[in-house]
Amino acid sequence: MTSRRNFRSLALGASFVAGLSACSGAESPRQVVATAIHLEDQLDTATIEGGAVSEGLAPELRWSFEEGSAGWLALPNHFAGGAAAGVEERDGSLAVLLTESTRAPEESGEQLFGGIYVDVSDFDLDDWSQVEVELRATGPVEWVGVGYNVRETGGDTLDEQWPTVFYGAGTDVQPADDVRVYRFPVSGEGGRIRGSIREVAILFGSQAPATVEFSSVSFLPASAVYSEAGVGVRPVASAAHEDFGPTRRTLYTHTPTRLAYDLALPDSARLDLALGAFGAATRMRVEVDDGGTVKTLLDETVAPAGPWLQRSVDLARWAGRDVTLSLVADAADASAPGVAFWASPTLSGLAEQDPADAPQPPNVIFYVIDGASAGYMSLYGYDRPTTPNLERIAAEGVVFEQAHSNATWTMPSTASFMTSLHHSVLGGLVNDTNPIPPNVKTMAEHFHDASFHTGVFTFNPNAGARSGLDRAVDVFRDFGHRGSPFDPIEAISSEILHAQYWDWREAYPGPYWVHFQTTDVHPPHHPPAPFAGRLIPATESEAIASQILGMRFPFNHTSASVHEHWQGQLASKGIDPLPFYRAMQDAHDEAMMYQDQRLGELVAELKSRGEWENTLLIIGSDHGHPAASYPRFGRGQLDPQPPAWEGALLGEFESHVPLIFIWSGHIEGGRRVDAPVSMIDVLPTVLELAGLPEALIAQGRSLVPALMGDDSWTPEPVVFDEFRIDGDGSVVGNLEVLDGRWGESLEIRSGDSATSPALGRHPAPAGGRWAAQDFADVPRLLLYDVEADPLAIRNVSAQHPEHVADARQRLWRLWEEHQLLAARFEAGEEAEMSDEQLEALRALGYSE
Repeated sequence: MTSRRNFRSLALGASFVAGLSACSGAESPRQVVATAIHLEDQLDTATIEGGAVSEGLAPELRWSFEEGSAGWLALPNHFAGGAAAGVEERDGSLAVLLTESTRAPEESGEQLFGGIYVDVSDFDLDDWSQVEVELRATGPVEWVGVGYNVRETGGDTLDEQWPTVFYGAGTDVQPADDVRVYRFPVSGEGGRIRGSIREVAILFGSQAPATVEFSSVSFLPASAVYSEAGVGVRPVASAAHEDFGPTRRTLYTHTPTRLAYDLALPDSARLDLALGAFGAATRMRVEVDDGGTVKTLLDETVAPAGPWLQRSVDLARWAGRDVTLSLVADAADASAPGVAFWASPTLSGLAEQDPADAPQPPNVIFYVIDGASAGYMSLYGYDRPTTPNLERIAAEGVVFEQAHSNATWTMPSTASFMTSLHHSVLGGLVNDTNPIPPNVKTMAEHFHDASFHTGVFTFNPNAGARSGLDRAVDVFRDFGHRGSPFDPIEAISSEILHAQYWDWREAYPGPYWVHFQTTDVHPPHHPPAPFAGRLIPATESEAIASQILGMRFPFNHTSASVHEHWQGQLASKGIDPLPFYRAMQDAHDEAMMYQDQRLGELVAELKSRGEWENTLLIIGSDHGHPAASYPRFGRGQLDPQPPAWEGALLGEFESHVPLIFIWSGHIEGGRRVDAPVSMIDVLPTVLELAGLPEALIAQGRSLVPALMGDDSWTPEPVVFDEFRIDGDGSVVGNLEVLDGRWGESLEIRSGDSATSPALGRHPAPAGGRWAAQDFADVPRLLLYDVEADPLAIRNVSAQHPEHVADARQRLWRLWEEHQLLAARFEAGEEAEMSDEQLEALRALGYSE
């Protein structure tokens, strides 16, 4: 077995992956390629000629209601028994009034619902990127969105009763006394809407009577995102991909522009990139000037709104020489300027200073199975053969028996393990988003800065851009469905994501870091053939999925928990809960079998291509079962049922997840570590294995000693937390610790308003153990004996008052420590800290 010290000498050293270094003795500094350079990151070293923002870009389309309705009308309500919301012109605004008569039926959300619409002509959605709405909301308005093409009449199904044929995107609304601006994409996560657009509608919903006063509605042109600068970097999706195209981290240049980079090229140098254009046909060239001659290596005219044109440019003939590499963009027609896209322009080669037999950096695959509970995997002892392929794969690595997610749903959990910081430190859930502060470095940023090519492939937006996890990602996709958020396409996410991964791998050399987050196991379950029908008739599993979709929204705002909500929904529809939950478990297990098969195929392909020995594979999950607000089929089968408020984030169902590390020839296989660890430990571990610098601040710790069998390694308590920050500043959530026999769960909230149903609170994720009611007789600190009660459904607080008192103080101190650390990243900026604060961070081990 390799010792930890020797292992680090085998791993890639940070100096090996340094992207750039300056050459001395030149009039202007030149750059030396080591492994790879991301040219879009080197704009400050490039000479830029031209690059002015093109004139004649489309203006915004704006309707102002200062002097009337501007042609906007009340949106019809086709739901059974529903009436259209009232619309009235007011001084400087157009007001829409929601009353009980506008309520939609239970199956569609049971919200008060309304909106306005306007006729449009010659309206092409491809010309627009964002909708901007100025409004003031009075009452518990929850969301606002955009739709297209108003239905004249309703139909029999809920889809046919929805007032618009197409629904685009939307955002959450914060009730306020002043006018606020809300901006969201013209299309939803399902991709581009096709077809002629006749009407545009703005829709919104509320849980109680409310009024929305619109000041204006605007459509921002697609060109607006490129108007801030003549040269810049942003994610861009190929216009040719209707639904599933990943975005590329793209260097864009308005025409005409020349970007010139002074470089010293290494052996086997090559430039890989994809070409695209916006607005008009664009001539794009790659040129090399070696001081004597200028050689054009690539010269193409690229049509706008077309597919990415992947290209590789051979630069090997200039190995060891100083050259100027230029990216040149000109309008094909001088009267029609446009924007050139240079997607993921990566210069790679072999560094001369490294010996021929120098160890290569590992390719890193971080494979997250969304919602995979270890308890339902045969790898972890489940009595159904759900993961035979994973068992074979895991035999080549190390399995952690007691791994835990640090939260119970995707957004807070993924943000935590991608940064090694807890949810409360990152700022919590704000307006249903979880933005990672800009000065917190993500796993992708660590690897991108070390000259790795980076990719993220997921069907779950909560694991992507909504948290800022698209930063420093060269190829990125975080959506899956075509229109309906519950399309069965979600159930075969691994098939689609793997195919896109291999397309990316064909185009770019290593080293690379990739994050998969599949939704095959995510409910509602639609396992494909031949897995559908193995445990339950396919028609029955589809019926269960349909029942779930018919009951999922809204949350009952008087429920004590998500599980109680589902119990009430099943009872109201006369559905026997036990057969329902058993059938849901069967469908879940079939979905797990499908995911397992796809994972086995991915590993087999890596081996057949000769990449396995140089691949570090980490397999984990963001939480246990079920996902977020779906039925708790494990808890639902318990007899007797525990009280609705009983439970904790640290329960077996909620947070026991798989965690496996495999790296052939570097990590000895066939070992299982029976000690508590958590997903927040992944980042420090992967950085050490890859030989990259440690994170400046991390709350997790490296598991390399455990992987290497170091007997001196000892486990530490596992910390869990989920928090929500509401519009009025209320904080509600839980901070929990699992330490040996004991599980301690502390509810933290700022006043009773944090759980007021009148403010629209509901038992949603990141809202604490309960979020709709204030249980005066339930202690804020719940204590669980997890050895006797691993599900955390029978608290023993009354039997251990001294332990409870001590735990309450310890967890409150931990909360204060988290807030101290959070101040470092407050408001997404580096906060000034006093000497006392810095010393406290050092004492806690968070700072040097």
